[in-house]
Amino acid sequence: MILIDYDRCDSCGECVRNCPKGVFEFLEGTVIVANPNECMVCCYCVEICPNDAIRVEGC
Repeated sequence: MILIDYDRCDSCGECVRNCPKGVFEFLEGTVIVANPNECMVCCYCVEICPNDAIRVEGC
């Protein structure tokens, strides 16, 4: 499961641009988990998020 803490997320797009599987997308200027079934639990999104706003079960 992938969770975005919207109190911390500023929709910078680092996760959108860097996820190797395209799990994240923008929807009306906000980052969303659009393709959760594509997640391979590499945890790169957790590592690169500058606001510590993403949690992935298994990371």
